Amino acid sequence: MAKELTLELSKSQSEGQRVCPLCKAIFRLFGTAGMLSVGDVVLGHLCEKCLLSGPKGAAARVRARANELRSLLASSDRFLSGEEWVRLHRSIWKRVDDWDSLAARIEKMRW
Repeated sequence: MAKELTLELSKSQSEGQRVCPLCKAIFRLFGTAGMLSVGDVVLGHLCEKCLLSGPKGAAARVRARANELRSLLASSDRFLSGEEWVRLHRSIWKRVDDWDSLAARIEKMRW
């Protein structure tokens, strides 16, 4: 069974540069922040765009990451030898599946 996905809004205890765990945007953290967790594992703070766009918008940004990997899969055979391609192909598809699964879970959340 998948662990619960939660978003906790709170006053940030620290400021500084962060990377959004959903869309990989680099942003500065000030004031109130949304911390995304899976069970007891903290994924990180959401950027303003992911937080303010709500679950559907944030899920769309996660799907965009999955689509970037799909594009890589479509073109990587031009850049990698056969052996390298075989080794990476399965790993990349697993990551695509993980991003798609996360997007579906985020879409069902409320914030």
